Amino acid sequence: MAQSTMNWPLAIERNRDALLRIVAMLFTLAGIDGNGAVATLPRHMRNHLLRMLRPAESAVRRLVVIVARNLKYALPAARSDAPARAGKARGRNGEAARMPSFPVIDPMPAIPLGPVRRYSRSFPRITAIGFSEPCPVPDPALPDDTVDAAGLCRRMAVLKRVLDDLDAQARRLARWRARRDLALEALREGRSQGKTIRLSAMRPGRPPGRRKRPRFEVDRVLEECHALARHAMACADTS
Repeated sequence: MAQSTMNWPLAIERNRDALLRIVAMLFTLAGIDGNGAVATLPRHMRNHLLRMLRPAESAVRRLVVIVARNLKYALPAARSDAPARAGKARGRNGEAARMPSFPVIDPMPAIPLGPVRRYSRSFPRITAIGFSEPCPVPDPALPDDTVDAAGLCRRMAVLKRVLDDLDAQARRLARWRARRDLALEALREGRSQGKTIRLSAMRPGRPPGRRKRPRFEVDRVLEECHALARHAMACADTS
């Protein structure tokens, strides 16, 4: 398929609208509005939201790749007299004053370097007769137990903010590509050695959060965004 026959604005808008509906549904399931947050959630609800949030984040990253397909970024010239960057602003309680940034680069899968660690399903109750009492068995994790949901709410809020301003995230990705190209040039010239350089914002293989059998709407959106992002990158490489 040639790039001229692809209606990129329509594809971006259709998938953006679908992801906005999915994010709004996540907020509704959590029992909050688009700008709110909750401290805790039942374990089963937190796990259910995570099962849809991971592929949604992956689909948004691919949507950013599509938006930034032809975007160029010129890095500013390095200045030796530039002042040191100030530390991140902090709030009164030591927390970050602004919301964390959305990762536009796929996380690489963890590669185990040693043997797979197996966990026992039983609880050891070691005791010395006449000297100590048996250790009590811990309570099992139940679906209705309340668990921390602050981090989950932040991720949902960040995702909504990204969808409201895809152009800003596309500029961040274009800046990352410019720095990558600069690092590759330094590596070819022998000015940089022993440094691992990511060649693509999307990791090879399956996207993070992809399921073999789609269960939710977000699974189908992820498949479409992944195919469109790969096509956009192929068109950009041959342009």
